[in-house]
Amino acid sequence: MKDIAGDLRVSLMTVSKALRNHSDISDGTRKRVLKRAHELGYQPNWIARSLATRRTYMVGWSFPI
Repeated sequence: MKDIAGDLRVSLMTVSKALRNHSDISDGTRKRVLKRAHELGYQPNWIARSLATRRTYMVGWSFPI
């Protein structure tokens, strides 16, 4: 995300919001960010996200013993 922000000369928060499709980012900026992310092969790091949000977004179950 830092590389995308640096290349496009926008803030890291703008990149984050654009990738999450937040409503207060313009369509033009969102398209620029998504295009650059695709060019760089950006993929979100779900482990880092789960540490930051304290949610794993994993579905699990347990078997009776």
